[in-house]
This record gives sequence, structure tokens and C-alpha cells, in this order.
Amino acid sequence: MKTGKILVFTLAVIALTITGCSQRKAVEGVTRAQIDSVSYAMGINLGNSLKQAGMDVVDLDIVMATMQEVFDGKEPRFEPEEAEKIIRSFMANRREFMAKKNLEEGTKFLEDNKKNVDVVELPNGLQYKIITQGEGAKPVAQDTVKVHYRGTTVDGKEFDSSYKTGEPATFPLDRVIAGWTEGLQELNEGTKAMLYIPTEMAYGARGSRTTAPNAVLIFEVELLEVRPAQPQPQPETIK
Repeated sequence: MKTGKILVFTLAVIALTITGCSQRKAVEGVTRAQIDSVSYAMGINLGNSLKQAGMDVVDLDIVMATMQEVFDGKEPRFEPEEAEKIIRSFMANRREFMAKKNLEEGTKFLEDNKKNVDVVELPNGLQYKIITQGEGAKPVAQDTVKVHYRGTTVDGKEFDSSYKTGEPATFPLDRVIAGWTEGLQELNEGTKAMLYIPTEMAYGARGSRTTAPNAVLIFEVELLEVRPAQPQPQPETIK
């Protein structure tokens, strides 16, 4: 399903829930508390969907009023197809603007950051800073690593953290973004460091579920363990 259709569908479902609640209609087999809870939960889903799609700039008063008109049977100003086209066009323009803005801000951040004496910049543009030096071995790309991490964007907004879950992440080093693959190979086991990852070594112009297009990513990482790759058994030679 296209993103525009997903948003239209989500808005419609939210409208149905909110309308039913605002009118305080009795629903067979459903308690008032259940209606309140699902209404609140749907509000969370809608808010997250709009934020992730770059639609958090919409006027919620207009959204709510329009949804009420739809359920009151009033004639909308736009047909569904036109509404979807408007949403898609807005999202594309918004994404293009944010991609350009993030690229400019990220480039400036990295240019300023590399001037710090404790920051090392690699030829590929990746930067890192050692906080606590470990004494273990450095991993290679084929190894599996166990790490604690916290990820933010250049404005300090956190988008991911293993500290919040209380569980370190374990993964093959060659199965993640290039900034992690390259950056962790610079660290000894037991090291705590900061990684400053250019957008081309992160998620690039496409972004991800939790990061905007062209975002430069900053990770605080602790390399807790390096698990060397196991040698693959060689096929027997037929004599």
C-alpha cells in the first residue's frame, strides 16, 4: 500500500474512533473504558505515523474538523484520489526539503567536528573519538560484536538506544551500515567511543524508519565483546 493511502486509511480509522467517542454512542459489547483506551492508542499511532512521514506540520484542528464533516455526510472539497495526490505531493516536497537541509547541516557539523584535537577522521569521511581505551583485539568485518550504543542526530535527538532496553546488541559486523562496519574496526574490545557517521555511510537520502533523509548520525558505542568468525569447513577433496 502506498504511503499516501496508508495515511488516508489511518486518518479514516482514527476519525471513526474519535467520532464514535465524541458522540458518546453506546457500542454493544464495548465498555466506555475500552473506547477511551483504544481512542488514545489510535491517537498515538496517528501521531507517530504523521511524524515518521514528515507530516507533523499539519494543522490538527483542520484535520479533526474535516474528519467530523466526512462522518456527518458533508460533501468534501476533494475527491479521495485528489486528496491522496495532495498528500503524496506534499510528502515528496517535504522530504526533498528535509534531505537538502539535513545534508547542509550534517556537512557543516562534520567540518566543525574534525577540528577537535581528539577527533580522528578517516579518508572515507568517518570520524571517531575515543572516550575510554580498551585493551582487547580489534574486530574484522567478518566478526560478530556485542555492543551497547546510543544513537542521536546532530541536533541531539535520540533515535535508538540499547541502554533503554538494558540489553546489548549482538550482530555480524558486516551486516550493518558502513559507518558501523568501518568504525568498530578502529576500536579495541573494551573501548568506549563516539562515532560520527556521514550520511553516505549511514542511510543516505532514503533515510530509515527512525532517521530522516541525509541525516548524519552520532553513536556513543561500547565494544563489549568481539567474537571471531568461525572458519568455514572446506569441502572434502574427491580422490
